[in-house]
Amino acid sequence: MARYLTKAERTSFDDDGYLIIRDLLDSQETANLQQWAQEIHDAPVDAASTLMPYEEIDARGRHILCRTENFANSHAELNSLLRGEKLLSVLRDLSGEDMLLFKEKINYKLAGAGGYAVGTDFHARPATSVDRAAGTH
Repeated sequence: MARYLTKAERTSFDDDGYLIIRDLLDSQETANLQQWAQEIHDAPVDAASTLMPYEEIDARGRHILCRTENFANSHAELNSLLRGEKLLSVLRDLSGEDMLLFKEKINYKLAGAGGYAVGTDFHARPATSVDRAAGTH
């Protein structure tokens, strides 16, 4: 089912350049999304798998799964959500154009697994008030 922006949401996006929609997914959809992300995390990967996992080695020498890419075509429910009318209608409202899923990935932020280093474009873009408030600049 399509979800259209309210006038206040559109104004907020136009003024701020971003939009937070806290109720885009209902509680059941949120629970499903969490379950599906765990299924992707736990999925076996072999030569026949289309999943693209990325691991890093932590300080103890353990391999930690940090990210999985290319999962939408192999997970029907996530595919339906990511390419479904609810999300696409919001993106269409924001951009004024139809949108397509180009690349999907799940980044796992596991306790004790470290984080991602600042990107190479860190100094190239101007700091925003959000960046300053978060202490990232």
